[in-house]
Amino acid sequence: MKSEKIDIVTEADIEIGKFIRQHIHETYLYHSVLGEEEESQQTGSLFCWILDPIDETVSFIHGQFHWEVSIALQYREITILGAADCPAYHLSFFAEKVQESRRFGSIATDICFVACRKLNACWEMNVNLYNIAAALLIANEADASVTDFSGKINHLPEFPLVANGILHSSMLEILSKHHIPYELRS
Repeated sequence: MKSEKIDIVTEADIEIGKFIRQHIHETYLYHSVLGEEEESQQTGSLFCWILDPIDETVSFIHGQFHWEVSIALQYREITILGAADCPAYHLSFFAEKVQESRRFGSIATDICFVACRKLNACWEMNVNLYNIAAALLIANEADASVTDFSGKINHLPEFPLVANGILHSSMLEILSKHHIPYELRS
């Protein structure tokens, strides 16, 4: 037991925590570690690993499948990596923070870079047709998603959003809520 009757710690929690901490310290000698089961090890590093050896220990000890090993990495107190392993389901999840947006100056070049997967997405406001017509066709033919900020696809947009994969719908949601020009809000 830890602080409450339902807050249980097992030998597995402790051993998994030790294993992960040992691996972190062997690989990243000066990184800090913050864990649920053991005392935090602060080194003054800008990097801090945050771990929960068994998230939902009660499920684990009852033989239920709904538990995981959770690890995150923060840099300057911003989470930049996250991993969750669900051994009972044979599932692992991983994400890293999307880098800041890069702009090269030419929206047509950016659109072509999305088409060839050198960029994940790009958008622009108040673009002239002659700047983007060729690039939008190239992106469409490369199976990139091409719309305006309101999601319309049947015309060459003055406010293009071009993205690969599932990123398009997330970006469309953000742009339509926060950046869509007033005249397009009909």
